[in-house]
Formats: sequence, C-alpha cells, structure tokens
Amino acid sequence: MAAIHLLVPAAGVGRRFGGDRPKQYQPFIDTSLIDHSLAQLLQLEHAGPLWLGLAADDPWWPDSIWSSSQRVHTFPGGETRLHTVAAGLQQIEGEDTDWVLIHDAVRPCITPASLAGLLQAIQGAQQENLAGIAPGEPVDQAVKRLDDSGLVVEVLNRNGIWQTQTPQAFRLDAVRRSVHYCLQHELQVDDEMAALHLQGYATRLVPGSRFNIKVTRDRDMRLARQFWQLMQEID
Repeated sequence: MAAIHLLVPAAGVGRRFGGDRPKQYQPFIDTSLIDHSLAQLLQLEHAGPLWLGLAADDPWWPDSIWSSSQRVHTFPGGETRLHTVAAGLQQIEGEDTDWVLIHDAVRPCITPASLAGLLQAIQGAQQENLAGIAPGEPVDQAVKRLDDSGLVVEVLNRNGIWQTQTPQAFRLDAVRRSVHYCLQHELQVDDEMAALHLQGYATRLVPGSRFNIKVTRDRDMRLARQFWQLMQEID
C-alpha cells in the first residue's frame, strides 16, 4: 500500500462559534475538540507524521495532550484554509504516488469504520485511476436554493446529492497541483476535493457516518458531545 501522510489545518479562529478561544480549543468531553480530532487520526499507526497548521500567535497549543508527541509536527498556517493546506503540503516529504489524509480539526467523531472504508478505497485507487476519496452521506431531506432574503429561488433534486466529510484522502501530486492552481488563480473552493475536480481528476465518495459532524456553531458542539457518548455505548 502507498505511504499515507496526515495533515490537519487548524489556523482558523472560528468566528461563527464565538467564545474566548478558537473553537478547536473549546472543551470537549475530557479535553479539547482538537485533541479528540487528532486522537482519531493517530489511530492509524502505520501512517506518517501528522502535520498540524497553527496560527502564528497560537497560545493554546502548548496545553494540548499532543503538543509533545513525536508524531505531531506543527507549522505556521496561512490566511485561509487553502493557504494552510498548501503550506502543509510543502512540509510533507514523499513520493508523488503517496497519499495524504486532510482532516478538519473540528470533526472529533470519526468512526473506525469510516477510516477503514477510506483506507480500503485507497488500496483500489490505482485500478480506478482515482486521485481523491472522501467519506460522505447522501442528502435525505428536501433541498432548496435561497436568495439573500431567504426566498426560495430553486427547488433542487436531491437524487445523487451527497454531503462530504473529512478526512479526505488525496494522491500527493494531484492535491499539490490542484491547490496551487486554485491559489494561483484566486479561486474559492469549499474543500480540497473541489480543487481536484477543477483540474479534472477522478474522485470518489465512500460511505461516511452521521456521527462525523463538523462543529461550526455552539449547537453543533452539543450534538458532537452526544454523538461521542453514543459512539462509546455502541462500541
């Protein structure tokens, strides 16, 4: 199997969440949100080091349970997530055919099954000529497009529409080229998979988990805590 590297951009401040510190450092269960997120990725014992992009003036990282780990290496993040990802990709020493898992620091509830499905898909990626793989969930509710005032302007057919999650896995050469292209042309993308799509690379979604929530607002944190507790009961 190709070598796998780990990358987590965590230089944002999360203004929509509020609070006295960036949301990734908010309390979560028995530690912080970012500590739980990193713990799930670090289950991958055979993966390479985890590269963590932090704000230059981040005063909270030294309190992390992972701050002294030999598997976690930090680097200065950039103005946006894409800038931070680009900086992280420069840190990685590997072959073009290696893979990198890029994960949101504010998704603490990755399930082992999701990780296993992602790794299995990577093993078959060469046969399918895939350059990107992500977990996701099909949209199961009615979807509308609104204008700025909240009026419905279009009713969308949800068939075949999925929500993507992280960690997202990418062939190293493809994601480097795609991220560089977006930055060079000042293109805004929702995630790195969208960047690969713009360059014409083949990508695939695999089943994720409803537990894998992204914490954006305070109510999301309450849900994530409930999901985590439920995961422990199911396990």
